[in-house]
Amino acid sequence: MNAEPQKSERRWAELEKALAHVETWLAPEVERVARGFEGGQAGAFHGLVMGPDEARRALSDERRSRIPVDRAAAAKDLPEQTRLATLCGADAFDACVLLLALAPEVSSRFGRIYAFLQDDLARTRPTFDLVLNLIARDPAERLALRRRFAPDAPLIAERMIQTWGEPGGHWLTTQITLDAQILRLLTGDSGIDERLAGFVRLAPGTARAGTDDDSAAAAGASAALVRARRVWFDGPDPFAKRRAAAEAARLAGMPLIEIDETAIPADRPPAQIAALLVREAALRDAALFLDGLEDEDSREPCPFCTAFLAEAERKGAIAFLAGKQAWLRDGWAARGLARVAVPRPDASARQAIWTTSLAAHDLGLTADQIHVLARRYRLTGRQIETAAAVAAAAEPDARPDAASPNAAYRRVVAATRAQTGQRIGALAARRPPRARWEDLILPEDALRQLRELCRRVELRDSVLSRWGERHRAGSARGVHALFAGSSGTGKTMAAEIVAGELGLDLFRISLPNTVSKYIGETEKNLDRIFDAAEDSNAILFFDEADAILGKRSEVRDSHDRYANLEISYLLQRMEEFDGVSILASNLRANIDDAFTRRLAFVIHFPFPDAAHRRRIWEGAWPDPDRRPRDVDLDRLASQFKLSGGSISNIAVAASFLAAEREQDVATGDVVTALRREFQKLGKPAAEQELRDSLTAGVA
Repeated sequence: MNAEPQKSERRWAELEKALAHVETWLAPEVERVARGFEGGQAGAFHGLVMGPDEARRALSDERRSRIPVDRAAAAKDLPEQTRLATLCGADAFDACVLLLALAPEVSSRFGRIYAFLQDDLARTRPTFDLVLNLIARDPAERLALRRRFAPDAPLIAERMIQTWGEPGGHWLTTQITLDAQILRLLTGDSGIDERLAGFVRLAPGTARAGTDDDSAAAAGASAALVRARRVWFDGPDPFAKRRAAAEAARLAGMPLIEIDETAIPADRPPAQIAALLVREAALRDAALFLDGLEDEDSREPCPFCTAFLAEAERKGAIAFLAGKQAWLRDGWAARGLARVAVPRPDASARQAIWTTSLAAHDLGLTADQIHVLARRYRLTGRQIETAAAVAAAAEPDARPDAASPNAAYRRVVAATRAQTGQRIGALAARRPPRARWEDLILPEDALRQLRELCRRVELRDSVLSRWGERHRAGSARGVHALFAGSSGTGKTMAAEIVAGELGLDLFRISLPNTVSKYIGETEKNLDRIFDAAEDSNAILFFDEADAILGKRSEVRDSHDRYANLEISYLLQRMEEFDGVSILASNLRANIDDAFTRRLAFVIHFPFPDAAHRRRIWEGAWPDPDRRPRDVDLDRLASQFKLSGGSISNIAVAASFLAAEREQDVATGDVVTALRREFQKLGKPAAEQELRDSLTAGVA
């Protein structure tokens, strides 16, 4: 026999046994009322008119004693009474009330009997008056039992019953019905409360942690439950936090009820929703998981979150919260929460997720390509799954290898980069990495350091995870570098090349625009930048870092004190940042030593010497075939001590002058461009002097 019918049959047998008590209570009451008008004219109009004899009986009925109801026996036979007693504080009297309210929901004959007894055809649910008539032993107890329907009594406070009455009606005529979910419980329906539909689901009971980090977070949550019943999962990956919560619930032997805070209707009373959720968890012996708290600008909890935490604490519910809202980050301890970190998946976990996601969408990347994706892009599980889906739906490009793994790889990379950077893009300027290694003219040691920086970024997961160095590395999770050198020496170009080599986006942040004269505003600006960058998979390029990174000064006034606080705060946020950041400074000597100790690289960009300037001049022209042939580049490089940025400006300006004439670049174009550049630099030079310097020695 099927298990579901067997379950229903058992529940019906239990209900029949329980409802037999109701029949026992009703029988003498029905006989008493019937005897009063049997055979009389009033009987035909019962419920519509009250005759004199009935009025006399009503006066005497209030003083009579009744046969005592065996409340304990009825409570024992009520399905789920033990659970209701434990969770809601329901005693034997409450069980009798629940039985009376249950009866018409199971059989309509009870509704008709209630209408007959209450002298009103419309009252098919028990009223307070009928309940007290049936259960109270005498008038004194009847008076005392009125207290059991007060707002703070279990029946009302725990929402086991719902009540309603006619406007202006008497209290005794208030009708009672079972709460919808209590009715489901008593009748054996295992469905979720319909009032929670749309933002609640019962998680599958077979969930397992997806990665070692998920397992560690779940174990940490299990340990935290010993000291706190509410746990906050702190981390960037919503999927990982959900998996960790499901695993922690599984370890505790409990199902998990997932709540999406963003989907709760705004017009629903927060306290009511919170009470229904906590009760649902209690009825199922389940843990709660509140998700959707990802808006990092939320400094105060929403009304629902406040009500939820209060109700969970009041009832001792096990609750997991996940999110990055500021009120969680800054006040989790004060709110009685235990914090458990759920880190971003490491390279090996990302590789496993990539392999599964790409296979699900039939994207045939090679093992090496998957390895590069996992190593290069520090994505969450959800971002990886979304990138695979987007890449699978993308139109193939028009290149000859459109059907090859390389074409699929290009689509996956494009989809991957589209998953990140949206939030940081509102706070910083994206710089497309156009420069190439051959464009960068630097001493060999500086170039070697830049390549070492790229390798550090690519191999950090291997060293910090697989080599077991994570715990000893401390704050070395991110990679932070300082590019120091005067303006125009190639710092921005080098940042572009590093971003291009790593396949990452580059975002430029102007620190002078970040620093505010208002106390505390600089820290808020830095918060917004670093919080947005956490899931960006981009390189942060802090230009003109001298605006904030100058040596910390002796505190002489409040301005010095707050300036030092800003520097310290930037140090703190950089240490916490798990990504790649590059700071550019024109004055290395002005950088605080505390900063250099926290940097993985300090790369010096020297002012180019004559040999380097010659190479820069050679490659600076937009169209090498149109560069001037009558200009001695060796003399140009040795005669004019210009930075690479200035040389590039001159070459571009001269090319525009030539384009206006629709000819190749001539000496005069270079002379004019040189003169304009010197004017910008505040070093005016005579045109004839510049021309002589350029053409001297040219055959």
